[in-house]
Amino acid sequence: MTKKGNILRRTWDILRKAAEHDIEAILGKKYRVWVVNTKMDFPLFTWENWKRVYPLISQLLELVDDKAYIRTFQSFENQNRWLGFGRMSWNEENNVKWTSKYRKEEYSERELIFFSTEIWAPDWNECFHANQRPNMFVNIYHLNFEDLRHGLLIAIPLRIVKKHDDFISARISAIQQVVDGSAVSLVDRYWTPGRQFPNHMDDMNPHELMKIIQGVD
Repeated sequence: MTKKGNILRRTWDILRKAAEHDIEAILGKKYRVWVVNTKMDFPLFTWENWKRVYPLISQLLELVDDKAYIRTFQSFENQNRWLGFGRMSWNEENNVKWTSKYRKEEYSERELIFFSTEIWAPDWNECFHANQRPNMFVNIYHLNFEDLRHGLLIAIPLRIVKKHDDFISARISAIQQVVDGSAVSLVDRYWTPGRQFPNHMDDMNPHELMKIIQGVD
């Protein structure tokens, strides 16, 4: 490449990065979002199943410097409040905790209802108070639809994906192998609402998840 060509290429790279920075400043980080979904009865909210996925999520979390925290939403039937788990940093003990605490014998006469569990890096409170987007987000869901039952959504900023694409793809594939009968779908989107997705990433509804799974624009 000629000297003039090198100058033009460097100039283009500077302009491209500046444009990407401006867009991110307005819309926030752009993410690659994977949905690993199964129609089979494979509840990820039990330690029996989650312990097979947990090490793979841990490997993904090693790609970011932020400490991850767990936020889970569970309740007993006819009880209008979330059950308490305390502040849970990311480690095996707390992963056993959110999947097992209220499944012990002492609670056997009460029906436990699982809604979702979120993993934030950095912590949700830090993101909220600093008005920033996480560097990794995972949502473990359980829904009562024929085509949308058990699964997880994994969102990683594109800038991280571009650096570690093969590593990330291998872990997503390994998660798919662990989750019985699952399929993987993906989309690139911003955290904030847009034309395709009217809700923030952490507030996506079943219709939005199905759009990703079906590949509908």
